[in-house]
Amino acid sequence: RLLLLVRHCHFPRYPLFLFLAYQRGRISRFTWFMFWIGVALGLTWELTFHFLGPEYSETPLYLNLTSWPLLPITQPLLHAFWDGGIFLIGLWLVKRLCPAPQFERFRWRELVVLLIWGIGSALIVEMVASGSGWEYLPHWYNPPFFQFNHATIYLLPILTWAVASVIYYGIGIWQH
Repeated sequence: RLLLLVRHCHFPRYPLFLFLAYQRGRISRFTWFMFWIGVALGLTWELTFHFLGPEYSETPLYLNLTSWPLLPITQPLLHAFWDGGIFLIGLWLVKRLCPAPQFERFRWRELVVLLIWGIGSALIVEMVASGSGWEYLPHWYNPPFFQFNHATIYLLPILTWAVASVIYYGIGIWQH
């Protein structure tokens, strides 16, 4: 439990690190902006999932299998910073794998990179944490997807990242 608390206390440093990198010209204004877009997108589902959770719903979307060491509302807020970072890795992958200029106009290759990264990272998170950190419950809007390591992986979190990746890409093109 102490390790979990220490790990999550590093969250405030991550945006500060990015801010300093932006101020020193190590990341572009576009990258800085897209980090915050990723955080904002993450907040949309992190807060929604949080309020559909066991503390607020009689038919929750998921069950927590471990206790959160901070105030409950901090969980979706802090997880949104991770989401912003995951989106930034996707941005970096597009810059590395797709010809320049990126995010200037719609290109299937850029969108596919973001989709593969978004869906892939969601699958990794779910395969690592489902059954140990949380457990989703079946609902008409959250059907089972597959079994992994005695845990059921559900479709909603995976589809969430697919849709969010498309929105992130659209905002990136619009902003750039």
